[in-house]
Amino acid sequence: MIRWLNERLEEYLSVVLLALIVALVSANVLARYVFNASLSWGEELVGWLFIWFIWIAVSYVFRQDKHIEIAFLKEQLPEAIQRYLTLVVRLIVVAFLITISLYCIQLMLNPMVRYQVSVVLQIPMPLYYASAPAGALLSAFRILQHCWLAWRFPRTSLEGGAL
Repeated sequence: MIRWLNERLEEYLSVVLLALIVALVSANVLARYVFNASLSWGEELVGWLFIWFIWIAVSYVFRQDKHIEIAFLKEQLPEAIQRYLTLVVRLIVVAFLITISLYCIQLMLNPMVRYQVSVVLQIPMPLYYASAPAGALLSAFRILQHCWLAWRFPRTSLEGGAL
């Protein structure tokens, strides 16, 4: 079970969320243009699903080690320095993601947000803001997995691809 979660968690969550988004948008378009009445809750729910989808997809791309990077200057350096530079950059990204998580958790605990609900669905707004720390912490975990593998198996590249 843990192996399956490690290999497929973000992938399956992203597929489910994107399928729900497509289904809701399609249903809303159908309702609007065929029945001349849109789903009042559909647009809000799509926004909620989309923000969760984005954060889960960010983690998925970190797991695959496929984020865009500007590597021109790094590629001019010797390979040993490239490895250390990659490690340092990854640790800086982890620190940034943890900082985002802490600020979002702080925002979620703020009384102005804690007791707020969405307009149409009446869902507590902290659930909306929870997408950022959930996705950021999962992304940080994926980056640390890559760092651990690079440290544990130093002959392999830090750009090792999917876990």
